[in-house]
Amino acid sequence: MKESDNIVKGVLSYAVAPAVTGLITILVVPVVSYSFPSDEYGKINMFYTLGSLFSSVFLLGFDHAAIRYYFEPPKRITKQTIFTVSLVVGVVIDLAVVVLVLLSAGNIISFLFFGENNLFTLMFLSLYIAGLILFRLVNISARMQGLVWQYNIQLILQNIISRLSFVIVLAWTTSYFDAIVVMSLGMFVLGVVLASARRKAFSFFDGGFSFSTIKVLFCFGFPCMLNSVVALLDTAIGRVVLGNFGQFGEIGVLAIATTLASAFSLLPSAFNTFWSPYMYKNYKSRVQEIRDIHDYVMLFALLLTMLIMIFQDILYWLVGGEYRSSQVFFMLLMLSPIKSFICETTGYGVMLKNKPFYATVITVIGVAVNCLSVYLLAPEIGACAAGIGVACSSVFVGMVRSLIGCRLYKSVNSYKRSLIGACLIIFLCIGNTFIYQEIVMRVLFCALAGIVAIALYRVQIRQMVDKINNLVVRTKC
Repeated sequence: MKESDNIVKGVLSYAVAPAVTGLITILVVPVVSYSFPSDEYGKINMFYTLGSLFSSVFLLGFDHAAIRYYFEPPKRITKQTIFTVSLVVGVVIDLAVVVLVLLSAGNIISFLFFGENNLFTLMFLSLYIAGLILFRLVNISARMQGLVWQYNIQLILQNIISRLSFVIVLAWTTSYFDAIVVMSLGMFVLGVVLASARRKAFSFFDGGFSFSTIKVLFCFGFPCMLNSVVALLDTAIGRVVLGNFGQFGEIGVLAIATTLASAFSLLPSAFNTFWSPYMYKNYKSRVQEIRDIHDYVMLFALLLTMLIMIFQDILYWLVGGEYRSSQVFFMLLMLSPIKSFICETTGYGVMLKNKPFYATVITVIGVAVNCLSVYLLAPEIGACAAGIGVACSSVFVGMVRSLIGCRLYKSVNSYKRSLIGACLIIFLCIGNTFIYQEIVMRVLFCALAGIVAIALYRVQIRQMVDKINNLVVRTKC
């Protein structure tokens, strides 16, 4: 069996959790948009965003080091020790920060994030973060060991709690506070249960322990953490700025559009989950295959963009009332997951050369562009400003990160072909803002882009058709 077939199987094996997550998202959107006031859902989404952001910060990048050094651990340390150090660091920092905030500026922080003085919101946020830290490490352990079904089940459970569990409160209220209580308790309890079930992944004494090796892990992981945090800020900064202006209703509108955009990360998410361990394991021995995979990723990203642009009206039939205004900037938000998908095949050079700081600097500049755009435009156009900011940041980060990554490790067959493909995606996403109400124009634009894509990737398309035909022949036999 060819290795490319193994890659397809590997990606599809990790597609179960994203598929279920996408289904959950599609089911939740009409419930939320027709039941929760936009300002209340805006606060729920703010809670979810802050949890993701701070759980990444508090781990200090040791989770990234656990992935990078899983197959090549530094001397005198084991992967079990790395996971244990990550857990201790994350939980201790979480507890220390919440105690410090509650004793010093709890009322100010809670008002900044949620528009009211309520210290309990910060306490439950800390509990939620602890649960996310446990989930993150348990998921990494299963992912790196190739325990596909365990990973899928764990991730599905995590997404049910973070994306669906808060709907329970509709039985008695639409208050955001009751919703975050349910989310926090569910995440923490299930995180503890799963960590206990996979306790063999954690050990201080399975091998030697040295602070010099811990320093190696920190020096690699900390810039990765900064890059992840800045990347999260890139999607969260719009909500933070809108919250600063007191526009929690606009945060709700933005959150629905972001949720819809994330639903289409089904196969991209599965690919990213599989591809990271694969790259670290095979980047020396399978160079040409890695370059070929990039072409298929670009082709799929183009196809995904065109399909979403054409059929977006079906999505917005699910969205109720005031939330429907987000369609004008929906495709701008799609640039962020598409950028991440493409960079998965172009940006690994900075990691393979142990230069994650490059990625951090690039993303920081992107976030600055995003923040400036939202801050200047939000008073006039509300949530639409966040879409513009995400688009500007995604284009900058995607282009620069790919150029630098490919310079350090060439993972692209043709720069010209990839650049034209990327420009087509950008053209479609930006153009949709002006013609999102005109289905005929959208189809025409996509048809023209499709013709160009066929010309660019005719070899790859022919290869895929041949593989499908061979599969059909083998099935008949």
